[in-house]
Amino acid sequence: MSGSNTSTVQEEIKINKYDSTQLKHTVDDHLRKYLTSDVNYVESHQHMDVKLSLGYLSCIFAAVAAYYEWKNGFQKAKPVTLICVASYFVLNFIAWVYAYFIEKQDVFVGTKNVSQQNHGATLKISAGRLARLSETYTLDFHFTDNNKQGDYTLESSFGKWFNEDGILVTSALEADIKSAIDRSTITKQQ
Repeated sequence: MSGSNTSTVQEEIKINKYDSTQLKHTVDDHLRKYLTSDVNYVESHQHMDVKLSLGYLSCIFAAVAAYYEWKNGFQKAKPVTLICVASYFVLNFIAWVYAYFIEKQDVFVGTKNVSQQNHGATLKISAGRLARLSETYTLDFHFTDNNKQGDYTLESSFGKWFNEDGILVTSALEADIKSAIDRSTITKQQ
């Protein structure tokens, strides 16, 4: 286990330490878990909801095309199949555009009530591009609320967050996340 002093037993997260994709996804997943359970942020699922809606709608078009063709035969179903297939590809293209231009590299978007007046603070964390064979991972923290906003870039080595056996050292990752949040909340006053 890691050097964490928490009273609950945390499960060990062991991965292939030579796979940068696994390293990134493990850090991203633990970051979300930490922010929602320990720091009490409420994660926004807007990006996932939009992409799932577009995906389900695409599947409905595919199912309609298949059902209509099954009921009426291929020759009679050609126009409906053409419309459904075109709609399927258009919706998937829209989902790709949404993911590339709107969602971008967002790892976490969440809110937290910070005062008795119940105004929420928003924290958005985006990941930098992970270079092939690089051990450096960059997370950009952007904090906003009614009184202040701030940005902070956390750049660290995966070697700091994983031991030699590929086990996530949660205490080190959580300390870096907490430090980055603290620094992003005090950098700029509006």
